[in-house]
Amino acid sequence: MNNIYHLCILTLSLLVLFTSGTFASCTHTSCVCPPNAVQGEYCGDSSCPGIFECNPHGGICYYGPCTHGCCSIGNGKDFCCRDEACSACHGTVLPGH
Repeated sequence: MNNIYHLCILTLSLLVLFTSGTFASCTHTSCVCPPNAVQGEYCGDSSCPGIFECNPHGGICYYGPCTHGCCSIGNGKDFCCRDEACSACHGTVLPGH
């Protein structure tokens, strides 16, 4: 009986893992990454709301809307939070031309 329970938990965990990867897709955006951006997730501002990923070659990926609220950096601008702690963003993306 205990083995069946563990098998069910393992199956459910794998289902969640593969399903979440399927829906984490990249969408086209007119926003651009900052010059010399390091690989990582970036937050948008009011011009480019959402969560993005930039790479060192200038590529950008729009992941989706801001789902964890916004935080202020003290200069009057609010930025989209990546997580509940409003952390792990490397900077902000810029509006495209």
